[in-house]
Amino acid sequence: LWMAGEYIRRDSVQRVAERCAPYVIAAGLMNAKQLADRRAWFEAVVTHEKERIRTYSELPARIAYLFVADEDLVYSEDAEKNARKHAGRCATLEAFENWLKSALDQGSSTQQLRDGAKQFQTEHKLKTPELLQPLRCALSGHASGPDTFEVIGWLGRERSLRRLELARQRLA
Repeated sequence: LWMAGEYIRRDSVQRVAERCAPYVIAAGLMNAKQLADRRAWFEAVVTHEKERIRTYSELPARIAYLFVADEDLVYSEDAEKNARKHAGRCATLEAFENWLKSALDQGSSTQQLRDGAKQFQTEHKLKTPELLQPLRCALSGHASGPDTFEVIGWLGRERSLRRLELARQRLA
């Protein structure tokens, strides 16, 4: 499997996306028309996941959080443990949700969100894990994975904000 992963990492995003597509369809995450209509979005997701998969069939499980209803997002044990170890997690998520609303309303790019979050972190005197661990848990349910700000872009404004709201309730 190690060698298979090496081939995937060396292959083009387009080819990896093409080869993962049947598995994504079989998992019921997207159909062929949706994949065609959202090709650029799907390739962006694959770009950030191809370093983490060893076989094409692993992709659907890694990206299922993007398709599950926000209320049904399952938090992995590690993600929830990491989020809960920060006493101020709910206040941090609420403040970040408010900041994110404003940033997204202003049309901030992924890079602008990333840079702005660093400033948010400084202003709120937060260490990186104090912000990113509850945030990652809220958005993806995973303890690790693609860049958190890419995930915000993939989920979109409404779903990202909804997941932050739900996380404040679930992590209280």
